[in-house]
Amino acid sequence: MITTTFPESETDTMTLEIEWHGRRFSPAPDAPPRLPRRPIRRLPARRDDTELPTQLREVIWNRLPSRLLSSKGTDRQSLVQAYIASLNQLAVFRRDVENLVRSACLANIEFSSGRGETNVRARDAA
Repeated sequence: MITTTFPESETDTMTLEIEWHGRRFSPAPDAPPRLPRRPIRRLPARRDDTELPTQLREVIWNRLPSRLLSSKGTDRQSLVQAYIASLNQLAVFRRDVENLVRSACLANIEFSSGRGETNVRARDAA
């Protein structure tokens, strides 16, 4: 937007706005550029996505050593060992998730900066 004054009176102002091909431009150096608005795409929730937390819980539970203990007749030593082994297994799962999130963040940075193979593959797929 440009604000100009009329020669008759400095209090009367007029604002000019330039619009070309759906974009608005302002030659004022301090005006922030306005980018065209694109509608935000909402991805529909897939059935697999909604069931994922339940599936993960079941898979993790089935891989813990403490699950194999019977509720009756378990001595204290085997209970403690199974508990420690389960905590160690959960630590392995956590480390795997942290590595996965770190890799996803690095790929996002690589894609955003326009460098690396990730950006080329994603661009070609789009």
